[in-house]
Amino acid sequence: MKKESVEIEVRVPEGDGLLIPNEVFKRLNIGRGSRVHIRVTAGGLSGALKRRHVTEEEIERIAALQLEPRENVIRFLGSEACLSANRKFRNRARSMRSRF
Repeated sequence: MKKESVEIEVRVPEGDGLLIPNEVFKRLNIGRGSRVHIRVTAGGLSGALKRRHVTEEEIERIAALQLEPRENVIRFLGSEACLSANRKFRNRARSMRSRF
């Protein structure tokens, strides 16, 4: 099965070049000489967002749809998790949604 994208985190080395593990190319089912598109973002996602399976692709889609910077989308998704765990807030939100 061919995957369309894979997310990885790498450290920027002291010298030139960036090493992408061979496993990444195997997961994408591409070989030497293939053309790939690389997107680089500073900073990674928090552990909480990763556990919720939030991807950079999803963040980019939300940011484009809402015309918001990436940082605002990440902040919102992080706060959304905190609010959804609050039972009083969840009940209030449900009651407000039912009004409309």
